[in-house]
Amino acid sequence: MSPKLGSLSPFCLSRRFFVFATVFAVVVTLGSAVGLGVFDARPAIGADAARPGDYLDVIDADSELVIGVVSDDEQVLHLADIAAESFALNLVGAPAATESVTFDLSGPVSYSRIENTAPYAAFGNRGGDFFGTEIVVGSYTMTVEAFSSDSGRGESIGRHIFEFEVTDALPPPSTVVIPPSTTTVAPTTTEAPPTTVAPTTTEVPTTTGPSSTSTVPPATGNCPGTTDLPSCVDDIAASGGGVVTLDAKTYVLRETLQLQSDVDIVGQGSETIITWDRSVAGSIDEPLFYRGRSGGSLSNVGFEDLHIKCSVDTSDVSDRNRTDHMGIFIDGGGDASNAASLQHRNITMENIEVSDCGGMGIHIKGADTVTAVDLNLHNNGWGTTDLWHNIYLLRVRNVTLTQTNATSGGFFDSPAGHGLRMGQLENVYFENLTVAGNADHGIHMNDVSNLRGHELTVAGNCADPRDLCRETACYSSCDYNLQAGKE
Repeated sequence: MSPKLGSLSPFCLSRRFFVFATVFAVVVTLGSAVGLGVFDARPAIGADAARPGDYLDVIDADSELVIGVVSDDEQVLHLADIAAESFALNLVGAPAATESVTFDLSGPVSYSRIENTAPYAAFGNRGGDFFGTEIVVGSYTMTVEAFSSDSGRGESIGRHIFEFEVTDALPPPSTVVIPPSTTTVAPTTTEAPPTTVAPTTTEVPTTTGPSSTSTVPPATGNCPGTTDLPSCVDDIAASGGGVVTLDAKTYVLRETLQLQSDVDIVGQGSETIITWDRSVAGSIDEPLFYRGRSGGSLSNVGFEDLHIKCSVDTSDVSDRNRTDHMGIFIDGGGDASNAASLQHRNITMENIEVSDCGGMGIHIKGADTVTAVDLNLHNNGWGTTDLWHNIYLLRVRNVTLTQTNATSGGFFDSPAGHGLRMGQLENVYFENLTVAGNADHGIHMNDVSNLRGHELTVAGNCADPRDLCRETACYSSCDYNLQAGKE
């Protein structure tokens, strides 16, 4: 039997949606890819010439939240389990030789498409912004076939038929899946955030390592060599958390550094630079710092007194599409309106410069409590569209971004994107921020609740817009005041 779409995570949806149509985008990705927009980077499972992939991630195409998995044991999509109106199905395990993918959907709605570039989206995409089509209640068959040449030509290297049913019936109790982020509370305390409880403490840390309320003093370690940073972070994490102290010199990475909970990385200011080693700097398309959804919850992480310097030449049009090349990328699931569902928490940054990234300078998704003082983000976001920015916060609550004065930081000169991009945020406060010289919007918002701004300087943006552009704009579900009082 072919894999079928089945039991998903229990996100509530009011009954009024039961009779409405549902919108899907079906997406095929290479299973070992890292940082491809909304996708969880997972190893390919058993990909071979017989089939183009082994399972599907079900993704909310609007919020980029992974909300379920298709497997052989899962058969029905219950609308009652889904709090979203558009979806992507991410096929994990496409053969490495894939050059094109054909899609053929039959059922109450029929559709066919050929995709020649990744991500392979059944209904198309623009720079990773996925398009959907209407799927009504009923039974469907989606035939996916991978080819060795473009336009569905060459050798067929994998074909798979996915059968699934969309129903408005309530799921049986056995289909309810508890999201992983709610299962990690340590048994030794009654109110522990995920993954951060040490068995020898009586209080749960809720801030970064140095200010933890743990009864055990945090470890502190100097990182001696310029290439030792990943092992320094791992050593401090293994000791229970603390501070990695860096000297006023340049540290180089040859591969992405995986962030660890309860570890702060503290430099000496602008002369502490973290960048790519010259052996990979001209070609690598990955974030310098990363934590993905599959890595579990990340909490109590801090950055202080650093220059995170990517290696994309944002003046060179031939170096324009390394959009997974970011400074800090923390990718998590959850819903900003529900703090308990958010995967990551307590991320702090102070006196941090991030520059020269093809993708976002800083990209944080699915987090509770992000606090930053004196961010200096510039020359980030160098793609062919306006989808990459100096900073992009998505599905985050309790956000505070401040500058000590108008010249102590800012969000400047994104060559193709926005100064600040925000979506699905709750309880946000900005103070003394300077946003200037960006190609597109200065501040771009959608789905924001209780956002307050005090003494903001937003001017000289829309320098090279791709479409409609404004200094500040909110396009849906807008609850904000950019002339609020000081807090």
